[in-house]
Amino acid sequence: MAEENAFIAPAEKKPKRKYPFFSFGAFFFNWIFALVHRQWLLAGLCFFSGIFIWIPSVWLMDYFNVNAPILGYWLLFLMAVHFVLMIYIGIKACYIAEKSSKYRDTNTLVAKIHRWNEAGLFGLIFFIIAVVVYPECFNTTGMDKAKFNRCVQALAGLKVAEEMYIGDNNKYIGQKDVEKLGMYMIPGCTNPNGCGTSVRDRVLNNCKDFEVKIPADGQDYQIIGTAMDRTNCCICVNSKGISQEYYKNCPSCPAQCPK
Repeated sequence: MAEENAFIAPAEKKPKRKYPFFSFGAFFFNWIFALVHRQWLLAGLCFFSGIFIWIPSVWLMDYFNVNAPILGYWLLFLMAVHFVLMIYIGIKACYIAEKSSKYRDTNTLVAKIHRWNEAGLFGLIFFIIAVVVYPECFNTTGMDKAKFNRCVQALAGLKVAEEMYIGDNNKYIGQKDVEKLGMYMIPGCTNPNGCGTSVRDRVLNNCKDFEVKIPADGQDYQIIGTAMDRTNCCICVNSKGISQEYYKNCPSCPAQCPK
């Protein structure tokens, strides 16, 4: 018996299958890839963690960091979890596809993975073009500055109209009669009493709110507005200038008018 066992040939090892190391298609389209290959739990995790990235998460995270820091930290954690899942599914794409039993042989599986990679390459190119063409969508600080500057310009236009009105009428206009400034700041408006709500519409298209105040002595005016940025930056304009000319000083509520 011992002699017979000595001549038994060792079992042949199955050749190791050669799969692509990483699938960019599975990386970019992670939850779709998992769903197609019947990985329900993985698909659910990728989808619900990724939804905070694609709606997009940068805006939400900045909003929560300003208004609710704890929620901002949770959102940042979900983003990190989603990124880890993206890397995992990108590395394990071939094994996930093999486990699903959707493909009749290894060659078919690898060919399909290459097709997913082509889709992933298209997704990467589309993302790069989006960042180049629409950088403001990925730069929330830049968007806030733009919103702040639009409000400043709208209030500055109201300031110029106030100065022109006092030159013609020797008095300032308060909030109640603000539409009378339309003749000085709205193109085509020639009615001394204003043109509907054109002045309010012009300002509120660029600011969250505004108010024109006239002190008791009637010697000056204060135009106080709130920008539409995430911090709701307060701005005050009077005859001496603008309190908030630079966004770096926001938030600045309540507004302090120039002295």
